Amino acid sequence: MVKGSAGYVELPAAVRRVIERTAEQRASREGLALFQRLTEELALGTFSAVADGRLTAANHALANLLGVESEEALIGRNIAEFLSDAALQAQVLASLSRGRTLRDLEAGVRRPDGGLAWVRMALWPVVDPAQGLVRFEGAVEDITGHRKAERELSERAAALGRSNVDLQQFAYVISHDLQEPLQLISRYARLLASNGAGAAGGDSKRYVTNMVQCADRMQVMINDVLAYSRVDTQGRPFQSVDLAEVVQQAIANLKAAIDETGAQVSWDLLPVLAVDGAQMVQLFQNLIGNALKFRRERPAVRIYAVEDADRVTFAVADNGIGISPEHLERVFGMFQRLHTAAEYPGTGIGLAICKRIVERHGGRIWAVSEVGRGSTFCFTIPRVLKPVSGGVAPETKG
Repeated sequence: MVKGSAGYVELPAAVRRVIERTAEQRASREGLALFQRLTEELALGTFSAVADGRLTAANHALANLLGVESEEALIGRNIAEFLSDAALQAQVLASLSRGRTLRDLEAGVRRPDGGLAWVRMALWPVVDPAQGLVRFEGAVEDITGHRKAERELSERAAALGRSNVDLQQFAYVISHDLQEPLQLISRYARLLASNGAGAAGGDSKRYVTNMVQCADRMQVMINDVLAYSRVDTQGRPFQSVDLAEVVQQAIANLKAAIDETGAQVSWDLLPVLAVDGAQMVQLFQNLIGNALKFRRERPAVRIYAVEDADRVTFAVADNGIGISPEHLERVFGMFQRLHTAAEYPGTGIGLAICKRIVERHGGRIWAVSEVGRGSTFCFTIPRVLKPVSGGVAPETKG
């Protein structure tokens, strides 16, 4: 009804339908504009695509997320091609070809500048009752910050787990390894006290000599425990380092032992990685030093690396006395010795420090060996490492 000079007049039905349709279109445009503003403010990428994955529409937020200059540059490209994992690309294309909904797909997106973003994607079919499947619509959410927080939380949990293990090891060291020389010192002191001035000169001198040796041994063990703990607390930031230069420095530090044993140390082409250079020198120095120490003939040591897309595996192989299979895990523990100090000097913490250095770099270390057939110590270093601040690396221990 409208009011005219003759009073209220009812509009024709066709006119009413035009007015109603215009109002609906205006409301639809306003709603669409509001939705677009919200998606841009929330940095939520949205898109439309046909069944083979080719994009027919995209918003500016999606272009920003994918590192493309504009939404127009996305048109005609396949949404699956932006995913860095081939298996996830296949999963997206399969859902599209079968007309199925895909929800909460988390995937890495490789940007044109080489950066990697993490996204959560959802897509669903739009079906018209008369025409059937019309298109697919989807949304892409940037979860890079969320994934980073998860990774940091996981790293902290792993560090806490290692700290708990370290506390248990330290408790064992204090209660067992460090108490042994302390008990011997106490024993010889009591002997001196009980014998007093009546003790023979030779006995007194022997007691004092043994006490000094026990004190020296305890001091070395305390220094080793401190060196072990400083791998994390006083490590240096990771920087690009040529591992060939690291190996050469480790060999230079061992020159006297190499000359004495007539050892032959060789290395293949080694990569450049972001690492703590001082700790890498210590790592190789400990492993090469063990090969020189636990020898059965003229030592021969070979160092090589196998490179993969995300990590490098290093190996230090020798022709020494070897290790029984049942001891291959034990040798990486603190003060774990398979031989007496008279046979092979050292406190038995060198490989424990190696393990801690490798774990600080996000890798793992293990040994492959047979008695009488030499040993190969292997460890991995990821190609991309999170920088860690710190100070001076611990001293090398054998």
